[in-house]
Formats: sequence, C-alpha cells, structure tokens
Amino acid sequence: MTTSDITMGLPYIEGLFECRNPKNEALLSEVSGIIEDVVINFNEPSKIIIKLTDRIKNPLFKKYTRTSKLKQFLDIGDSFIYSINTNKSVLVRAGQEIKVGDVLTSGMVSLKQLFKLSGAMKTQAYIKKEVQRIYMLAGEEIHEKHFEIIIRKMFSQLLITNGGDSEFIPGEVTSITKFIETNYTLKHNHQHPASAVHLLRGIKKVALNSDSFLSSVSFEETSHALIKSAIEGKEDKLEGLKANVIIGRMIPAGTGYRRFPNVNQPN
Repeated sequence: MTTSDITMGLPYIEGLFECRNPKNEALLSEVSGIIEDVVINFNEPSKIIIKLTDRIKNPLFKKYTRTSKLKQFLDIGDSFIYSINTNKSVLVRAGQEIKVGDVLTSGMVSLKQLFKLSGAMKTQAYIKKEVQRIYMLAGEEIHEKHFEIIIRKMFSQLLITNGGDSEFIPGEVTSITKFIETNYTLKHNHQHPASAVHLLRGIKKVALNSDSFLSSVSFEETSHALIKSAIEGKEDKLEGLKANVIIGRMIPAGTGYRRFPNVNQPN
C-alpha cells in the first residue's frame, strides 16, 4: 500500500467515525430473498430482481403517495425489482441469498441507512471491520478493543420519544446511563417510565452533547458550550475520567474508584 493510499484511507476512517453521508452511496437491500435475475444493460439502468422469502412491508409504499396498483405488503414469492444507475456496478449474482441490509452495488455504505435497516449490532460490526481493514492494509495491527470503545460512544445516546413522568422532553437527546438511572427511579416510585430509541451519532456530536459539561467544553466550541451549560444550569457530577483530570482530582478508576456503601467490597 502506497503513502497516497494510506492518506486516502484516513479520511475514510474519519468519515466512518463522524457518521458522514457518503457522496457515492451504495445500494442496500431493503428486502430478504433470493436473487432471481440480474439484468445488465449498457448505457441503461440495470435491474436486480429479488424473489422474497419473507413477508415484508413494501419499501416503495408511501402513506401519502400510495396508488391502487401498489401493495402495502409483499408476500413470500413476490418479486421486488431494483433499478440500478449506470454509474454503479452490481455486486450480486443470480441465485444468491440476500438479507435486509446487504450491499447490492458498488459505493460507500451509508451508516445511517445500514443502522435503520439492520440495527446496531450489524452496524457496529461493519464499522469495526472497515476501520481494521484500512489499518491492516497500512501494515498496522491495532487491537479491536480500541475501536470498540469509540464505536460504543457512537451508540451511547438515545432520542426520547415519550417522557412519561420524567423531566425528559420528547425529542431530547440523552445518554443511556442517565436514561437508565431516571427510569429506575421512576419505576421504584411507581411512576410511568420514559421511552426512547437508539441513536447513531458521530463522535464529535457525542462529545459536544456529553452529560459532563467540563468534558464537552474542553473538546471544541468552548465558548458556545459554556454559555449553553450556564443557561441550562448544568451540574457536573464528576463521574467521568476527563472531568476529573481537568480539575486535578483523582480519576474514578483503579485506586481512585469510589466505594459505594450499598455494594459489597472485596477484602
């Protein structure tokens, strides 16, 4: 691998961790089934014909654009056709079994689309595989645990859909830890818990929306983050490593870990 190839690889890794929308986006399958036929047309859109093996909602069916000829649900055995642009190369062949989220054409995979179709586990595995592939091509062997820590942070926030009896507002973004602690208190007091859905966000957005305002202001846009924290009256409980390092306290890890009264400690 040449130096130019390595340089081109690093922006790709940055794009993955920042969860950016790719310019040359690959087509992902929205249905599961068997490739019935692949029709390659030169200077014309190609076609991928898929015979469904599961009953699924028709991806082309839209609530406000539905017609009498378009079915809302597709049954087992029905055919679904993808039309491929001339600038894309088809990566599947007739007889191949595919699942929702599989790549059908050339291009870069959109993480947001993959997360929407296949969920968090497959998206996390894809990010880790792609980042490791770039570093392996450069001759650098890095343990996967380092990538897993970054990927974990990308999936560490939730979007509130129903606040219940909590102080959360629908549409608010919060951390998984804060969400679990709040719901635990609500259930203990026999109140209605909040509900939320997982988010996939770039590491920059995650860092700027951290529960610890000390951690977020030390990352980027310091003035904006300090003003926002002051207006919202935020309080930093110093539960993270970075906030404690900033103010010179012992970090809550290893010998600096706090002893909780309700947890049995080893001798």
